[in-house]
Amino acid sequence: MTFLQTAGRFYLQALQNFEERPDVAYLNLITAGEVLSNYYSYDKDELLDEQAKKILHKIATASDNGPELAKQIKGRLFQVKRRFLRTLENLLTDPFFAESEAKQDFLRLKKEDIQDRLSAAYDLRSQHVHSGLPFGKWISRMLVGDACEVQVGTPVVGDKSFEKVLARAPTYFGLERVIRYCLLRFIHTHGVLIDSRLTDDAEPINPPALRMKPRKAGDFKRQT
Repeated sequence: MTFLQTAGRFYLQALQNFEERPDVAYLNLITAGEVLSNYYSYDKDELLDEQAKKILHKIATASDNGPELAKQIKGRLFQVKRRFLRTLENLLTDPFFAESEAKQDFLRLKKEDIQDRLSAAYDLRSQHVHSGLPFGKWISRMLVGDACEVQVGTPVVGDKSFEKVLARAPTYFGLERVIRYCLLRFIHTHGVLIDSRLTDDAEPINPPALRMKPRKAGDFKRQT
């Protein structure tokens, strides 16, 4: 399947790039999730949050051609990011959150704020492209050998907006586990069975197949 092959290739590039270019590896992971999201079809209304729906309603009722204008905007507005978020949220089931690879609870990704953190990861790429600010050292930090999935404190990069997004976004270790799990779930639900607990009605216990050692810099070797 083309979508899986392409997403898997970006995931592989993330593993290969991590040791020398963690920022590039992070962008590879986001792209892998974005590619995977293009496999799914969503109703346009599903890809709009409540604020966007309110704005479109105001546009639609503002003039005679408002409904047509709102329809055109809806066709383009927010779809790329919302498709990315909706896909990853749908693929991340309870087993993902049941047992993190981070040793401390406060360093783990949580179900209640995963949407906000994935949204920040996507925004991080956009702000990096516009500002050019490096962020590799922040998303690849480990705390006492622990593969932190979230930031501890607020990074200092000289740009307040960028710092806020970076503070909310998952670290490389968190995002890598997100994409890894989503790829495994995608494979499992499309005919190649990996573990029964990867199904939609899985029990909230992390499957042994998904319980891997935390990724560390020394674990990755560039392939030639």
